[in-house]
Amino acid sequence: ASSLSSALSGASSGDIIWIPGTASFALGSKKSVKAGVILASDRGQDGSKGALLTASTSAFSVGDDVTFSGLRIIAASSMRTSSGSGIDAIGVRGLEVENCEIGNFGYWCVNLKDESMAWDSPNRHYIHHSLIYGAQKSGYGYGVEIERSGHDFFAHKTAFTQKSLLLALSKAGLTKVYSRLANLGITAVAFKGTPDPAALALFNVAEA
Repeated sequence: ASSLSSALSGASSGDIIWIPGTASFALGSKKSVKAGVILASDRGQDGSKGALLTASTSAFSVGDDVTFSGLRIIAASSMRTSSGSGIDAIGVRGLEVENCEIGNFGYWCVNLKDESMAWDSPNRHYIHHSLIYGAQKSGYGYGVEIERSGHDFFAHKTAFTQKSLLLALSKAGLTKVYSRLANLGITAVAFKGTPDPAALALFNVAEA
């Protein structure tokens, strides 16, 4: 964590901070990433899971045009229902999160606030090809949240329809998949085998 702090402190726009996929460490305090800096690892390359950065509080705040690529940013499981966020992009533009795993932050895993959100805007944020999960704080619990002028709403954009999502999960070896549509979103719970009644109750799903 101290090496990352030093690298972030000395970085400037266009710099790439590379973290080996074998690295695993606690972030400690919330880290600030300057405008134009790229923070990267090798998730998915030659079987690598990507560097694991664990957090016990909010993880990152960012400037304009910051990129996170190939990283795992995971909060302690106890944070799922407490305060905290993975990446705060507040009053900035151009955040890109690609090929990352971000999970267990109670408020939201990625918070996009007070900048242009139009998909065709050159200032847009781009969150894609990532696994984002485990945000469960009551009244919050958003994977990616967009907030503007005090009005919050959760939004996501994926290539999945309900049918294609179920097919993808099935092809991944998850033989029992349950899904439902609500509030313009798809919720899917998938198991490698037949779940017991307690698991079904935990995730509030049932056999058709």
